[in-house]
Amino acid sequence: MLIGRVGMEPELRKMDNMRSKLNLRLATTESYKNPNGEWQDITDWHTIVMWGPMAERGEKDIKKGNLVYIEGKIRTRSWEDKEGNKRYATEIISEYYQNLTPRESSPRDHSSSNVGDEAADFSKLSSSEDALPF
Repeated sequence: MLIGRVGMEPELRKMDNMRSKLNLRLATTESYKNPNGEWQDITDWHTIVMWGPMAERGEKDIKKGNLVYIEGKIRTRSWEDKEGNKRYATEIISEYYQNLTPRESSPRDHSSSNVGDEAADFSKLSSSEDALPF
């Protein structure tokens, strides 16, 4: 399970078997205090892969800067490059995702919300909404 920000526009491809594949990069950040009491951030980048109908939905729903929740399994694959060197890539194969960034077409007022913030601004939600904000 990961929650992070999308770092580039997702890329949708049709594979040879006409199956859709979506690739995106997700940044997750962990904050901690060092021995001097100063806050430090560590950001890790993850390659996320979605397949089939999920890939097609994700391509329409996920944009650069969105805060996204991903559930999936980690997979490492290997291949030989043109020079014959063994190469490796570790990816998260998404089994479920949820876009946590409110949609622009939402009836809620998100004019003060900044997609670049580390957390979504849900302070504009009306008090009559008691469901989760996404």
